[in-house]
Amino acid sequence: MIPNLTPIQNQYLEGLYLKSLDTAELSYALAVVTEVPKHLEQYIAAMAAAQVLFKLGNFDKDPREDEL
Repeated sequence: MIPNLTPIQNQYLEGLYLKSLDTAELSYALAVVTEVPKHLEQYIAAMAAAQVLFKLGNFDKDPREDEL
């Protein structure tokens, strides 16, 4: 967690975290359906971004992260 985050900064990080999970969820679904390697790469990148954002912020973990 970044020390001394303002509530607005923390809310911004949480929003980016949730968008990354949305992207990961969509990319995973597309990878399963289409078997296009690019979608799998996008899934991996989005999950990595989500994990970093979670570690930087001070908010609750989204249950989707464990499911993906």
